[in-house]
Amino acid sequence: MSKEIANWKQALTEAAEKTAKTERPAESTISLKGGIMNYQGEALAGNTLECVIIASSFARTCYDRMYDPDDLAPPDCFANAIDQVDLVAHENVPNPRADICTEKACESAVFGSALVGRGPLCKTRRKLIVMPTSALTGNLADAELATISTPPTSAKNWSTYASTVASASGLPPWAVKTRIISKPHPKKQFEITFEAIESIEDETLLAAIHGRVAEAENMLLTPFTYDQEEAPSKPAKTGKKKY
Repeated sequence: MSKEIANWKQALTEAAEKTAKTERPAESTISLKGGIMNYQGEALAGNTLECVIIASSFARTCYDRMYDPDDLAPPDCFANAIDQVDLVAHENVPNPRADICTEKACESAVFGSALVGRGPLCKTRRKLIVMPTSALTGNLADAELATISTPPTSAKNWSTYASTVASASGLPPWAVKTRIISKPHPKKQFEITFEAIESIEDETLLAAIHGRVAEAENMLLTPFTYDQEEAPSKPAKTGKKKY
């Protein structure tokens, strides 16, 4: 390969990476408010979604204010990462809580630091990008992707499911049809659970799904943005002890 061709291919790669970062695809969200699974204003039958989970991430958000459904301002601190070890406050955060997102490094991550309840002030969720199984019969390149965020108390359910699928079948979650269910829980109001339906055997489908993974991960890492009016100030003292 000549030097000119190699340089041109490198330029194409760099241009594609830049486009992926700056031109974000439209993103739909599956709401779980009140435990009701809702998509585009309609409740899903049986509080159930059959889908392919294209990608997942760790998402941490910290609010120094009480929950208000009408408050759309960004969190006081947040972190997004595909791998948990990469969780650090995003560069957009005006006043990061700590250098890394661990209990040892950040008081907001300590159990018992929440304004209400016994949990940490900084909540950890798992964000998922899903594609409905109905899309598998069409053009997967154009199939709509949607985001669903587990409540903090259901984050481990996803970790357990993904690990079980990988160890039992030797497949990543995006190679399996999954049933996501929102169900009542006596202590947590509701929880999200995951069930494997069947593996995807068609290699053409698998290749098409895999082709959307990078796009899905890019969606998951979309950060909150702040302007000067809404940028949070330094955290106020809550009076709570660290432990």
